[in-house]
Amino acid sequence: MEKPPGKIATDVSSQSESSDMSRIVVLFAACNGAEWIEEQLLSILHQRNVQVEIFISVDPSTDDTLALCQKMASQYQAIKLLPMRAEPNGAAGNFLWLIRNVDLSPYDYIALADQDDLWFSDKLSRSCSTILEQGVAAYSSNVIALWPDRKKKLIVKNHPQKQWDFLFEAAGPGCTYVLTQSLAQAFKDFLTVNWLQANEVGFHDWLIYAFTRSKGYKWYIDGNATMLYRQHEKNQLGINQGVSAYRLRYKLIANGAFFNKIRSLCQLLSIDHPFVSRWIVFDSRALLKLAVAAPHCRRKFSDQAIMALLCFWLSIVFRMKKTFGQGH
Repeated sequence: MEKPPGKIATDVSSQSESSDMSRIVVLFAACNGAEWIEEQLLSILHQRNVQVEIFISVDPSTDDTLALCQKMASQYQAIKLLPMRAEPNGAAGNFLWLIRNVDLSPYDYIALADQDDLWFSDKLSRSCSTILEQGVAAYSSNVIALWPDRKKKLIVKNHPQKQWDFLFEAAGPGCTYVLTQSLAQAFKDFLTVNWLQANEVGFHDWLIYAFTRSKGYKWYIDGNATMLYRQHEKNQLGINQGVSAYRLRYKLIANGAFFNKIRSLCQLLSIDHPFVSRWIVFDSRALLKLAVAAPHCRRKFSDQAIMALLCFWLSIVFRMKKTFGQGH
């Protein structure tokens, strides 16, 4: 099969004609994605004005995902298929495994890719130029959600960053992330030392954003959308909006799971700050303090308001339960 037109990378070491273009490695996690993988890989291969190599890690699948990836890797020199992981543990673990095991040193930038999206042809070139223009180490962007009926919706993630938002949310979909080589290598070194604890966080995009911000690196969230973000029943995580998303947030806060994640994240990143110590112990007093601190914890105003109301309401519930329990 003939290679499609456009700037498609071969081995990075053999590039000569386009040495002035950014060299980017795309880390691609796959599992049961046969329906979308070929179209997504082609959208990455057709990125303009950059040199691209794609490393794919396929988790055990019940469809033709592995066979499709093998076919694409045999047809395109820019695609490398890695051996299957010994102990697969979901998409987040797959991305962390890719970061840990792929040699990042030949590249200028590192990008993450989901198996089911569609990238605009200038996604990577825009990301790289914005990183340089803004003087930052990491980039993410808004996305356009795409449903099977072709309905589309702009998903806005570029609300003003807050001092502590990285402890409570990611920068947006991890599939929009582009990191400089130096930041990616620092994160890789961190993973190597803290592998087991890092995998317990469960959200690679949140962990990468938290690491970046907590270590003093600058992050830019672009107001432009750079890709179509498919929504379907196989999504591990969707756009996280609507009643069901808020119900899930309530449940995670109410049962303490959210606090446990944040506590683990703070310990993992060695974050020891008076702001954190005021509410890190999970009780009604901590919830009240967190309700007051909500404007510093979420980027979007409506999310701040909902977080404040949830924490305030739960502080009352916890206090009533404690009083009720003491009375018996």
